[in-house]
Amino acid sequence: MNAAKDAKDGAGWLDRLLALVDVDGRLDIRCDLGAGWSLDQAAKVTEAEDAGHHIPFHVLLDGEAVVDADGLSQAAMHAGDVLMLPAGGAHLLRDRDPASLQRPGEGTLLCGRFIVPAASSKLIRALLPPAMVVRSPGPGSRLTRLLALMREEADAPGEGGAALLRHLSGALFAVALRAAMGGDLPTTVDAPGVLALGAHPRLAALVVDILGDLAHDWTLDSMAEHAALSRSSLIRSFQAAAGVSPAEFLNQVRMTEAARRLRAGRESPAAIGEAVGYASEAAFQRAFKREIGVTPAAWRDGAEALQSPPDNVVLPARKRLG
Repeated sequence: MNAAKDAKDGAGWLDRLLALVDVDGRLDIRCDLGAGWSLDQAAKVTEAEDAGHHIPFHVLLDGEAVVDADGLSQAAMHAGDVLMLPAGGAHLLRDRDPASLQRPGEGTLLCGRFIVPAASSKLIRALLPPAMVVRSPGPGSRLTRLLALMREEADAPGEGGAALLRHLSGALFAVALRAAMGGDLPTTVDAPGVLALGAHPRLAALVVDILGDLAHDWTLDSMAEHAALSRSSLIRSFQAAAGVSPAEFLNQVRMTEAARRLRAGRESPAAIGEAVGYASEAAFQRAFKREIGVTPAAWRDGAEALQSPPDNVVLPARKRLG
């Protein structure tokens, strides 16, 4: 296994992560911003299994704002920045400088949510901090162009606009993470998360290879050897950077991939257990039930019963703030 290049530039790492987690999106509200605007959001109630885990996001298209959220205190947002809240906690956004709007009293804030399967929620919380501001890479970047298209479609939707905004919102998850990985994330997010492992090449390379080969017999000893660290150094460094232990991360990744494969319904539980690194079906059954709360077969049956067309996709509501 050799993932040094992938770990260095983020390529492969994000591909493997996004292959584990199916992300949908919704753009719910387009806010017109006036001077002194504010938006105070309560914590997101834990979603039912069939509804998935919802991650609120806010896109500031004009002006400047200040954000208070879990792990973020008086954090500045500028035009083109994206606020993501993986933990769904309470948050407050407010106008930082009314004069910063190109036309005072006329700015735009897009509010929506990413939706991931309920079985992926623990992994998402391990991968990302409770709240994070993704800085705009600047004019011409993919993130900037995506946000421009979202603004255009929200302002003057064409035929199929609601469905297009849904897909653009889902794509925002990957594009924003790519921008975060390419920037100086530790200075903008004061909280642990696996994204922060990018500052630790040995740990990042280990994560890339774990994601790429879940069937491998990963033990604490083999992970430490792979990262060229002692067991104690690996545990201490991984916990400090990611907020979870290497064993916890491995377990969450395996359960997320197992749930994804079970939902697809093309493999037996025994085959899936082997694919995600369990030596026997019995060991996989015990681990899955301990983590998810039901047996693999019961989870698959429940997931199949819940397979249904997505909820009605509508254009975002329009709201005035300030």
